[in-house]
Amino acid sequence: RARRTARILEAGAAGPRTPCGTGIFTEDFVSNPTTNLSPALVQKLAELGRSKAKPITLKDNYWFIDAVGCFVVGASYLLGGAPGSRKRGLATQIALDIARQGNRVLYVPTEEPADRVLERIVKMMDGFSAADITSALNNLIIERNPPSVEQLPNYVSSQVLSPTGAYNGITLAVLD
Repeated sequence: RARRTARILEAGAAGPRTPCGTGIFTEDFVSNPTTNLSPALVQKLAELGRSKAKPITLKDNYWFIDAVGCFVVGASYLLGGAPGSRKRGLATQIALDIARQGNRVLYVPTEEPADRVLERIVKMMDGFSAADITSALNNLIIERNPPSVEQLPNYVSSQVLSPTGAYNGITLAVLD
């Protein structure tokens, strides 16, 4: 499965990869007059571009990093592909990888019940050590009362990004 998904990602990967530990925004991006950004925002993005991005390390999915690049803290990623191309499986696999390393992960299912998500996760942990299963289950939070798609922006703002939000400080949020 991993090799098949890696081939799908390689075939669909577009654009330059963000090297781990480098800035997310480049000077070319923020100084481009077609971006039409305010001077204050241009300055903030330039500062971010000069800062070092903190990579999120995947334990067992090095093939993913080879195919796509790395994840960095604070960035957003969109998995796209044809129906049946295992986008949900890939997102769940990455979430499990990060959770079993002791990092908090929020999984917000928008199309299926939380119990079905948990069943899929349990099946994916076949072959994990008892310690990895315990760590993954202790750090993976499945939202049991997910908001509607229309409410997602407010949910993320109040529950994840707000310093007083219930899920502030998570390493990864999967909005599925």
